[in-house]
This record gives sequence, C-alpha cells and structure tokens, in this order.
Amino acid sequence: AAKLSRAVPFAIAVIGLGHATMAGVMAMTPVHLVHEGATVGEASFVISLHVAGMYAMSPVFGILSDKIGRVPVLIVGQVVLAISLALTALFPMDHTIVTIGLILLGLGWSANTVAGSALIGELSQGPKRLTIQGRSDAAMSASGALAGVLAGPAVTALGYSGLSFAAFAFVASAVALVALIVTLRSRESAE
Repeated sequence: AAKLSRAVPFAIAVIGLGHATMAGVMAMTPVHLVHEGATVGEASFVISLHVAGMYAMSPVFGILSDKIGRVPVLIVGQVVLAISLALTALFPMDHTIVTIGLILLGLGWSANTVAGSALIGELSQGPKRLTIQGRSDAAMSASGALAGVLAGPAVTALGYSGLSFAAFAFVASAVALVALIVTLRSRESAE
C-alpha cells in the first residue's frame, strides 16, 4: 500500500489559504469600486477580467507544475498573490491598478490551486486519494465561504486597503507551510 505523506494536511491548507485570499478580496472589490465611483458595469468588467485570470492560464500552470515542479509554481502563486495585494492595498483609489491587482489575484490563485492540487495528488497515492481530494475540495470551499463572509466586516473595520493588507497574513502562512512541506518531503525521501 502506498504510504501517505505527512505533508498532505499542509498542502490542503496552502490551497485553502490561497482560496481565502482570493475570495475575500474578490468579494469586496466590486463593492469598493462602486463606492469609489465606478459603474456597476465597470465593476463587473473588473471581475470578468479577474475570472479570466483565474482560468485562462491554468493549463500553463499545469504544464509548469509538471516541468519545474509543484513547489516552485506554488511559490510563484504566492508571489503573484502578494503583488496583487500590494497593488490593491497601496492604490485602492486607482481603478486601473485595482483592475491589474484583481487580474494578478486570479493568476496567483490559479498557480496556487493548480500546483497545490497536483501536489496533493502526488502526495496521496493509494486508496485514500479520493478521500483526500474531497477533503481538499471541502477545505477550499469552506475557506472561500468564510473569507467571503468575513470580508464585509473586515472592509467595514479596516477599509479595502486594510482587507488587502490583512490578506497578506494568508500569503505569509502559505509560504511558511510550503517550506514545511519541502522539509517533510525531504525527510520522507530520506527515510
């Protein structure tokens, strides 16, 4: 029977953190943009571009994940998420920069989700693989729902910039977990 990696729960957490980052900021962006003078149509266009960022490059991230490895693509995802958060946090009144930030938020999410899912598949060979994938999907859904629910009160308390700055905690946590995954995999391969 295939041995289950101790890194699996941490890989699931990385996917959940990436999804929470994306969902929380995405949920409040149209509200923020309309509050700052954008039309509903303009805010909708920003979200359309964001969704394109989420999915248009997913085949590329899959190929990269196979070619250069899951962990490097996870790191790329976290870097892109961090850049997107910096843009939305530092330039919340500039609709063009917020739009670029949202496109990058989608791209970072895509890299994180594609590479993270591939990593979970790699770490969970054997009869528990489907159960683990289900747990990952459930964690991703729950983290996104929770982030979406908490984003409103966060914007009320901290503003849109504050929400983006607060989301850095998710990215920093994901980077720490990726480092832990690398350490655990290294130890497991030495065993």
